[in-house]
Amino acid sequence: MHFSCIHILHLVALITIPLLTSMCSGPRAAAHEAWTITQLLTQGERVESVTEVVEVRNCGVAERKTVDCSAGTSNNFSTSLGLDLGLEAGIEVGIGPSIAADLGFNRSSGESLDLDTPPSGYINRYVVVKEYRIVSGKVLARSSTGGEQEAQYAFQASCSLGVESLETFECEDVAVPSPSLSCPEVSGPFADAWSDVQHKIGCAIDRHSTTWVAEEAFQNGWMYWRKDNDMIYEIYDSGGWGAYANTWREGDPYFSCPDADTPEESPPTPVMGFGKVWCNHLDVRQGLGWAMDAEHGFDAVVQDFEHGFMLGSDRWIWVFYDDDSWDRK
Repeated sequence: MHFSCIHILHLVALITIPLLTSMCSGPRAAAHEAWTITQLLTQGERVESVTEVVEVRNCGVAERKTVDCSAGTSNNFSTSLGLDLGLEAGIEVGIGPSIAADLGFNRSSGESLDLDTPPSGYINRYVVVKEYRIVSGKVLARSSTGGEQEAQYAFQASCSLGVESLETFECEDVAVPSPSLSCPEVSGPFADAWSDVQHKIGCAIDRHSTTWVAEEAFQNGWMYWRKDNDMIYEIYDSGGWGAYANTWREGDPYFSCPDADTPEESPPTPVMGFGKVWCNHLDVRQGLGWAMDAEHGFDAVVQDFEHGFMLGSDRWIWVFYDDDSWDRK
């Protein structure tokens, strides 16, 4: 199972939430024990920029696309409770109002940018820059039984969007009709995304389903693991994606390439299945850069199509095309 002892917990201010069962060994918190983040120990800021290439096509079907960046809410706060704390089902973690106020929850909600649709027969290729202001450091968590634990945290406090460049060129497939004329309609969580990309991804070949997924953010992209097919996917901000079978198994080294340049810390070094792919494939390592946070898991919705598949993360819908390109909705 590709899931780390270092849990990333997305917390809601003033609300406690149940955590998922870990397969990690070591000391474990008691069932139904409540933990509360009570104090900011350290606080620093950094700015991270992400570049995304987005195409808006008008090749038989006129696309409309909006680019979003989310920031400033409780969904943009994450924390790790460390390797020495095993988390059992029934444990609850909360965050107090003073922490939320100090960090500035809900002062910003991100931005949206509508991209212009080109004239019929053309494609607009945008290079969009997302700039995030990230507040990070250490917090102190206390349990209902008197235990204490330091944890790392990161909070995407604000973000801004801008277009770095725009290129317009002619379609190569202007005469291709929309598959919507012959495809059954897609319902459920991917309905809106499919209506935007049906000309490229084709018809659905099965119904949407739910599977356990692990996610990790990197300097220049993302990694995902799907439990249903045991595959690891890399998404590159520069464009393109790749996939490898997960070959990491219980008992394998937690860190696959520990040396002076890859410390046994996560972040910046990915672990287990993500780490094995990252260590063994130089193109993945160079393309993604360092891990920006520890991996975390959640239930995700997936669906297969004629020319790719969709995956709904806890914040976006990813569209993976068979030609190794991708979209994010």
